[in-house]
Amino acid sequence: MPFISIILPLYNGEEFIEKTLLSIGQQSFYDAELIVVNDGSSDSSCEIIHRVIRTSSCPILKNLKIINKENGGVASARNLGIKESKGEWLAFIDQDDVWLPHKLEHHVDLLHESNAKWSYSSFVRFYSDGKEVLKQNGSKDRMETLRLLVSGKLFIPPSTVLVEKSICVKEGGFDSNFIPSDEWDFFLTLAEKYKSAYCPEVLVKFRSHPSSTAKKQKRKIFEAQLRVIEKHFSIVRENGIEKEIKRRIANVLWHLGKEYELEGDKKNAREFYVKAIKNNPARIKLLSSFLSSFFK
Repeated sequence: MPFISIILPLYNGEEFIEKTLLSIGQQSFYDAELIVVNDGSSDSSCEIIHRVIRTSSCPILKNLKIINKENGGVASARNLGIKESKGEWLAFIDQDDVWLPHKLEHHVDLLHESNAKWSYSSFVRFYSDGKEVLKQNGSKDRMETLRLLVSGKLFIPPSTVLVEKSICVKEGGFDSNFIPSDEWDFFLTLAEKYKSAYCPEVLVKFRSHPSSTAKKQKRKIFEAQLRVIEKHFSIVRENGIEKEIKRRIANVLWHLGKEYELEGDKKNAREFYVKAIKNNPARIKLLSSFLSSFFK
């Protein structure tokens, strides 16, 4: 059986999937299988995958399994990959991200040294215009990782993670009830319960696309974040991070208020501004937004 199962959710990824596959094929650690979960793609993604596999001699790419399913979203695709995986450890990679050649090797070494249950690394966020921004704000301390996640100061893309399969199964994988904040929910759960390891070395290039999120979709994002916070509030508070989570609640409530105000719904906007102020009364911006809503 492979030591690692790499899970790649796929949906109409023809533009970038070849570069992603080639980065997997260049790994210095190759005791792994690749599981591609095709989430109802209608483009040429699968044809590109088969072409790359035919011309590759990489053991990982030769140990490929493609699972086809009806479109259900990235969370359901990852969860199906977890279910079908054979490896002791799981790595996730998105269809447009790129791993650097020693990604898996360095994670395996780190986990052996630390006896942790999961690990994550620094990454570079890169854009279509070629611009790259280094993201390197993790911590080797589990509680600090949790604090950073709660406060919103730490973003962990799934492509930067290696995690023991048994705890993924135990925790139920990615919860589609929290989409599009299911990844945040999952990593909060890991940070709350399991020892983590952090690699400050950049091992992943995370592709960032131009934002075209509609206003109602933005509201759904903040509503999902609020549900995640409600789920984790008591556990986080028990870990002594109450101040950070109240600040995060206030921030999310303020953003919800702002979205309602932009939609012209001042009644709901003011209700959320008031809730935000109650959670973080010291923040002047919250009070300012509430007061200004009466004069616009």
